[in-house]
Amino acid sequence: MEKKQACSIDKVKYLRGENGRLLKKVVELNGTVKNLNSQIDPLPLDDSVNQLIKQCLGSDVIYLVGGLDDMFCPSSVGFSCFSPSLDVLIPMKPMPDERLFNSTVALDNRIFVLGGADHPYGSSIDAVCCYDTTSDDWTLCPPMTRAKANLAGVSLCGKIYAFGGGDGSESFLDVEVFDPAYGKWIKNQPMLKKRSALAGVKLNGAIYAVGGYAGIETWSCAERLDPREPHWKMLPTMSTQKCFHTLAVLDEKIYSIGGYNPEARAGVATVELYDPRMPSWVAVEPMKY
Repeated sequence: MEKKQACSIDKVKYLRGENGRLLKKVVELNGTVKNLNSQIDPLPLDDSVNQLIKQCLGSDVIYLVGGLDDMFCPSSVGFSCFSPSLDVLIPMKPMPDERLFNSTVALDNRIFVLGGADHPYGSSIDAVCCYDTTSDDWTLCPPMTRAKANLAGVSLCGKIYAFGGGDGSESFLDVEVFDPAYGKWIKNQPMLKKRSALAGVKLNGAIYAVGGYAGIETWSCAERLDPREPHWKMLPTMSTQKCFHTLAVLDEKIYSIGGYNPEARAGVATVELYDPRMPSWVAVEPMKY
């Protein structure tokens, strides 16, 4: 019985792998067709292949946007999609430009890519582009009010909030808001602390900014903005100063995961939990690496 179960599990893993490889080949061939079609008199293309890919991937997917490759250059595969159910990473239609240190926000079947830089030592940019998951196409959006990288972004009430970040010489406390219906960025109430390489998230109608650095200072503090209130409010501090970390929301709690600790001069595997109903952050099971 155990041997049969083990054999069945192996078969499932094998078939999933084959499915993933075939799907990746379909994506590559579809991209080749589109590329060739753009070099000749354009022909109307059937959208059935894109629909097939979407159906195979399913709705629960993770998009990877921008970043560095192992040569510390902007990744040539700057936009890809990971399906946890198939355990496969699929290259998607490339962004209009390569970038890193950007922020990414999802809103209404669209993915907005905010700011960043075109090189690890390059200047920050104000450019914003948008990927439509329905049409599989990129468009340029109005730029932010100023160039910035290592910023945070969230969507809330149909609008996009971009906050923090820096230009390589200064960290910002800027907050600006983009309403796709009006196509314009406007300034909003600034944060209480300048923060670059911070992490941001939304929870229960409020925006949270956590950690980051400004100059030689790296923060363990956090702050929150409820758009119905006029100002940001300071929150309890984490146990560790950190930047270049990430935040995730689960069961109405915020998890601060990983990051870089300047005192240790190394990345950290720590995970801390914040429940807005409680007065402090709580350390939970750390990551393995």
